[in-house]
Amino acid sequence: MPPSSSIVKLPFSASLNKRWGQWLASKQPHPVQSAASSGSDPVSPQSAPVLKLRDHFSESQLALAFAIVKDAPEGMSTAEFCQQLQKKIKDGKPVPPEMYRYVDGKQHWKDMCDKIFEEKVVLETKVRCLEEAQRILKEKLRTNHRLPQDDQWDSGSEDVREGGEIARPVDTEISRKRPATSQDVLEDRLGDISRIDDDIYLILSSRALQIIDVRSQLERATKQLRTLSEINTLARYINQTLILLEKAIPDCCLPLKALKTNSNDSKTLSLLKQVLLQVAYSFHACFNAMNQLFSTIPGRLMQAEIVNRMVMFFKNSLNFLETICALQSEDEQNQRKQSTRNKRPRLEGTEYAVNKYLAQTLALIAKEVDWKVNETSHRDILEGMLFFIIDHTGRLISESIFGEHVAASDNAANISNSPTTPASGLLRPESRYMVQVLYAALGGADRKALISQAISAGHGDQNIISHGSIATQSGSTTRGETLRKAKKKLQGALRQSILGEIDPESLKLPEIPIEMNEVEDTRVGVERYGKEWLLETVWGLIGWDMVT
Repeated sequence: MPPSSSIVKLPFSASLNKRWGQWLASKQPHPVQSAASSGSDPVSPQSAPVLKLRDHFSESQLALAFAIVKDAPEGMSTAEFCQQLQKKIKDGKPVPPEMYRYVDGKQHWKDMCDKIFEEKVVLETKVRCLEEAQRILKEKLRTNHRLPQDDQWDSGSEDVREGGEIARPVDTEISRKRPATSQDVLEDRLGDISRIDDDIYLILSSRALQIIDVRSQLERATKQLRTLSEINTLARYINQTLILLEKAIPDCCLPLKALKTNSNDSKTLSLLKQVLLQVAYSFHACFNAMNQLFSTIPGRLMQAEIVNRMVMFFKNSLNFLETICALQSEDEQNQRKQSTRNKRPRLEGTEYAVNKYLAQTLALIAKEVDWKVNETSHRDILEGMLFFIIDHTGRLISESIFGEHVAASDNAANISNSPTTPASGLLRPESRYMVQVLYAALGGADRKALISQAISAGHGDQNIISHGSIATQSGSTTRGETLRKAKKKLQGALRQSILGEIDPESLKLPEIPIEMNEVEDTRVGVERYGKEWLLETVWGLIGWDMVT
């Protein structure tokens, strides 16, 4: 008996069997009864056909046939109705993977998760920025509502309450349900120790000292790789350093997003530049430690995780640069809307210090890395960095030409989401910085050949080396082929980021590890007012030039 389908089985009643037998009898010719059977008892027209059909078909199949007969329109035969149904029903053959639609594959859901994660990072950054703006506003309100001198308290009789107690203005952070006590007023005038934690000078100095300390531990661990425990320690230090660098950038740059390079606050400018310079030095230290780690067999087992963390650090830094530029643009627009004096926007020749120094840091990271052609980890990191730089650059080009990011469209062939053609594109302020980082990553004229070899290595070059006929080609031909492959990869990545055209030969992201180890933050266990806090705060107040 054939296997039953997924149709729901329906119970047969006497009337159903009768109707089914009548229809089947009307469609088939009646056999001539033989003489032997003419004298026998008459056979019931209800039982014989149904019993015979049940021997060959399941109840689900019979129910499906009856549903077709029942739903056939009047005046149309069952055969014609079945032909119409057959035209509308496609064969249930599996579709080959190469013919999958974008929404049918796992890449669609991966891209959706990445998009949600990026939106989450942007929202978290905006939340931190708003919290910082709220803190600054509270500080300004506190400054504006500070108490006058003691000799002014007794100047008016209206300030004296019953019982001789002096009425003092209540601080904005003190609850309205209770009046300000003398202790609150004293702390407000003389300053509380908790305000030290909000001092931007000490924040920058503390971060710089933390980065220097972690880098020193990393460099010491690099020199000791004799045992498995020391190898694991070095891997942990690399991951902890990358996490610290990733957190240090927004912590130090968000409070200073409005700082200009021509500001009179030279101390803050110098500290910000020094912190970001230490970030670049520490990334290079992680890269050198990675080379030593991967020279061991146990260390190579951690290659996917460490390479992925280094590429993600660069990606998150580029995302933060884009986010901080967007926040600055919003602030400028709000200032122009609130300003009633100047009807025309004033063009300032100076730039924001955070944007300039962060772009210089990313350019220094990409430029000063000592790439090796035959190292797989180097190729993966370089391709990942170039992929995200070109992705940002392509999005900027698409928005400047088409007025929107065409590659982000969900329509077929990435057709524009806009119902009308945009009049003109928009050139975002981070464009100049992305071009600066891209130029440093590609190496300019002096390192172009090295970058091309590093990009092209590992993708088909083994076949060239293994065949003797091709291996004997001239060096100029090999270099030309290498440059052609590298150029094709870069161009494919740029087309993909601008128009959404998928190129299988474009730049690739490094392999995502199946499982990422949990790395604890080195600052979690630090006591609030412990020895680390004492050391960092005092050196920040006095000056830590000699420490470097």
